[in-house]
Amino acid sequence: MEDGAGQLAPADARPALSRVPGGGATLALQYVRSIPSFAVVKAAGGRPDVATSALSMLKLGDVPEPPLPASGWVRVMPSLSGICGSDLAAIGGHVSLYLDPLTSYPFIPGHEVVGVLDDGSRVIIEPALGCAVRGIDPPCPRCAEGRPGLCYNVTEGPIEVGLQTGYCAGTGGGWGEVLVAHPSQIHQVPDALSDEAAVLIEPFACCIHAALRGGATRDDIVVVSGAGTIGLLTIAAVKLFTPPKRLIAIAKHPTQRDLARKLGADQVVPPSEVFQRVRFATAARRLEGMNRSLLLGGADVTFECVGRAD
Repeated sequence: MEDGAGQLAPADARPALSRVPGGGATLALQYVRSIPSFAVVKAAGGRPDVATSALSMLKLGDVPEPPLPASGWVRVMPSLSGICGSDLAAIGGHVSLYLDPLTSYPFIPGHEVVGVLDDGSRVIIEPALGCAVRGIDPPCPRCAEGRPGLCYNVTEGPIEVGLQTGYCAGTGGGWGEVLVAHPSQIHQVPDALSDEAAVLIEPFACCIHAALRGGATRDDIVVVSGAGTIGLLTIAAVKLFTPPKRLIAIAKHPTQRDLARKLGADQVVPPSEVFQRVRFATAARRLEGMNRSLLLGGADVTFECVGRAD
């Protein structure tokens, strides 16, 4: 690309490796921790021409295939891997350093993964690296509740520190040719489901979890703010699992508005009109403040799916 924008660096000048029976080197995009690089990319505002230049923390090249950490673990060869907002934040220097102690480096990104096992089975990966994955028994209180994403033991067991696959140095990730997974992380993909659909299962599962936690009833008015991938999947999850009296989506772009309607939103409004539209829909009272108005009342349940201030 012109001026080097979009060129991941450094990259080995060689064809992609064919998959080997086990061991050896594999091709991967690896996130290498570098405070100077992070500072430069962050200072540039995460501009793509900087974040994917020679200063990038993302490196393309040969890496050792991750070994199986314990008995029962399996190799997964990714067929398709999603690009999560958290991945973009890490590459662009926008990521919060709050969770840095719960990440091991260098890691191979990619936690939204559909791939194949050595026997040819198509699978998706449940990325959380909780007590079951780490061989810890009895499980911590959060894992016992079925919430391994909040595991207390993410620093323990036969693998390195990491909340999930794609942020752990020992497991590999979807942006490489091979990753390793515990049997509890593996879910079979039906033949009728394409890879392009299957790769959405992990983010959709997050949205279903949010919808069930929100617990909207048929008497409620629900607002989903934001209509990117997570916002749109949240609309679908709410409509399917906790259908409310009225589902309002806030969408910025025309394509997002069309998709929001198709996925079940009863009303779709642009950001500039949300205050007024929600007020009318909920019969809320508008109160004038020193620097902004507020609503007394409003939606019964709101899902924030924008993830950024602007």
